[in-house]
Amino acid sequence: MNAYTDYLLIAIMSGIFCVGLAHKGMPIGHDLIYEVTRVAEYTNSLKNGGFPVRWSKNLERGCGEPIFNFFPPLFLTVSSIQILLGFSIVTAIKGSIFLFTFASGIGMYMFAKEFYSRGLIVSCAYIFAPYHMVNVYIRNAYSEYAACSMAPFVFWGIALVCKERKIKSYSIFLLSASGALFALSHNLSLLMYTPLFVIFFALNMILNRNWKSILSILASGALAFLLSAFYILPVLLEKEFIQTWQLTIGKFDIAKNFATVSSLFGMISSEHWYSLTPFSLVLFSLVLTVMIFKKKKINQALYANLCLFIGFLIILLFLTTSLSSFIWETFPFMKLFQFPWRLLSPVTFVICFLAGSIMFFENTCLRLPPREEKKDRFKFCLPTTLIVMFAIGVVCVFFFTRNSSRYVIMPDAEFSDENIQEKNLRATVLFEYRPIWVKENHELPFGKGLISSCLGAKIEEIRSSTTIGEYKVLLPEKAILTANIHFFPGWTIYNNGNPVSFKITPHGLMEFWLPPGSHNLKIVFENTPVRLTGNFLSLLGLFVFGMIIFTAFMPRLKTKYNAIFKA
Repeated sequence: MNAYTDYLLIAIMSGIFCVGLAHKGMPIGHDLIYEVTRVAEYTNSLKNGGFPVRWSKNLERGCGEPIFNFFPPLFLTVSSIQILLGFSIVTAIKGSIFLFTFASGIGMYMFAKEFYSRGLIVSCAYIFAPYHMVNVYIRNAYSEYAACSMAPFVFWGIALVCKERKIKSYSIFLLSASGALFALSHNLSLLMYTPLFVIFFALNMILNRNWKSILSILASGALAFLLSAFYILPVLLEKEFIQTWQLTIGKFDIAKNFATVSSLFGMISSEHWYSLTPFSLVLFSLVLTVMIFKKKKINQALYANLCLFIGFLIILLFLTTSLSSFIWETFPFMKLFQFPWRLLSPVTFVICFLAGSIMFFENTCLRLPPREEKKDRFKFCLPTTLIVMFAIGVVCVFFFTRNSSRYVIMPDAEFSDENIQEKNLRATVLFEYRPIWVKENHELPFGKGLISSCLGAKIEEIRSSTTIGEYKVLLPEKAILTANIHFFPGWTIYNNGNPVSFKITPHGLMEFWLPPGSHNLKIVFENTPVRLTGNFLSLLGLFVFGMIIFTAFMPRLKTKYNAIFKA
């Protein structure tokens, strides 16, 4: 089989993984309503406010919140692009899941080929990994799933950088692009995987004795930061303005969510829905058997990486259990993970990479008579292994999707601006993105963006978008006006072009005085210095990235052009 055949098989396997999405509804899961609301709001903000999206207008009964200033935008952007092209919200989400599934298969395939003769076994295992199915069909954790799709590309980029003796534009292009996309996919995954990236790089740099690769890593990391700075900087420097403390209270307390052995390796059930399943134990046993009895067939670099990944596996599984509670207490920032079993994301990656080593069992695999040469036996071993894993994947998919009652129809009309405001639909379980100035809950008149204390006031809405509200106000007397928008740094009020000072109410709304007469009010959500800096750095990163693409691919195009011209 050539590479194109492998890509086709990966696409087919991705399609089978997504068979459960063929229903016209969406599989009911933990966060489904929040995910769909989030995509709908992001699309609305993208249309009305431009990119990067930072504010959601319709949440909190129209008072809004800065959820998109902090929530990773990758999955939301991919879905929104499809919606803007004319697809429904649900169809766009399903399309994004397929794209990220296919991307995960391709990324794992390319990474595995750096160490194994073939990458299809590892790709197949990664696509049908139980935790990925849990993320899609049970948790509806689509952003985390997007991060799982990007992680293999980062590992692949690191592997290429460590092997190349010279600094090459292509490797920097791959590693910086994948690193930026990974950073834009899921905040907690970035925290979970970064130590693995660093240790993996250090080991392979030493194995290849390629000290110059440090320069490539630093250049790629710097460019990845620049590309994602529009998002990363506000997350780091403006998080103090939202109620992040809610992330670690109640049922989201780390101490209440440690995994047990039975939950990690038992069959998936309503209680233990994040299980790795008993199959992972069988797979791990096979890997250990290979490393013990087939050691002579494994090259030194691969064997060292297998040992490293086994070390990763042991440490990560330990951190999911209550035995590691002292570590979680030592590092307070780790409490933001909420659930220690979230570490099953990198655990899944590690197990699937280790799964590639079972190809060294070719001598013990059944083979068709007559007895053939060694290379032919391997050709039979690979398809057989793939068929078995393929069947397991199909069974797992239908295990989650066998009951049609697990679906809900979600038409776009349910997520219109009016419905989101009137029904007070939420985009997250908690209120962690609510500005800190909102100290009291409130119920506001639906659809009232600006209200006055003067009964004779006339307020005409001229324009209303995600980041701008324009009003023509006629007051017979001095009055207090209240903008029903939750204050967050960046909101500014102008009266006839001049800034207006205001105070923030206990409800987090903006309240100000105006004299009698006619007023042209403009309420604008402007960029803060932090956001401006992030936007500038990302534009700079795009320029540098474009130059790298030019230097990486232009010589190849020039060579092809010269060959065609000479012919």
